[in-house]
Amino acid sequence: MVFVFIILAINMPKIQNLDESTLIGTYHSKKLPFATIVFDEEDHHTFYYYNRSEVDKGAYSQKTDTTYVINSSKFHNLKIIYDKKRRTFKIKIDNETYVFKQLDTIPYIIDNSN
Repeated sequence: MVFVFIILAINMPKIQNLDESTLIGTYHSKKLPFATIVFDEEDHHTFYYYNRSEVDKGAYSQKTDTTYVINSSKFHNLKIIYDKKRRTFKIKIDNETYVFKQLDTIPYIIDNSN
């Protein structure tokens, strides 16, 4: 019984972090299948947008618990609302709104050039 308590005590911070989700990692949209949006918190809050031959890089900042602002050459002070429960956000790209869903908490690039 003491062994189980020790295991739970060691893993409790990891379990709590699942509820305290932030905008980080790799996101994809079914409606825009060749696009990937990446948020890399550890690389000075760097934001990447990849869509076939288009690549954009900028920065993002958190304004409230669920509101973020992204800045790059393509996106100028664009506010996005992060749905922590669904791990999604909506973003307007070229006058069309897309929903992006988190694929992974690890920021990585999906190469769709093949």
